[in-house]
Amino acid sequence: MSALQLQTCERFIHAMGPMIYNPMQVERVLNYITTLQAEAPCQFSHTEMTDILASGIAQTRQGAGISHEELKKVTTSWL
Repeated sequence: MSALQLQTCERFIHAMGPMIYNPMQVERVLNYITTLQAEAPCQFSHTEMTDILASGIAQTRQGAGISHEELKKVTTSWL
């Protein structure tokens, strides 16, 4: 085991604290960690996200899009 792995294990056990004695809580934490591994990475790079944001801001300044009130009406239909 590498030094980094050992430090990580120690940090994990310390963070778990008294929960380490509760098998249900340990299982929940391990399940959560497993789901983190299954999540897909972001499909956009930092530069692409910055460009998307800049484009959205420019469109908003030009009056494109819908108003806040219209958006609220649309989102209420989703519920």
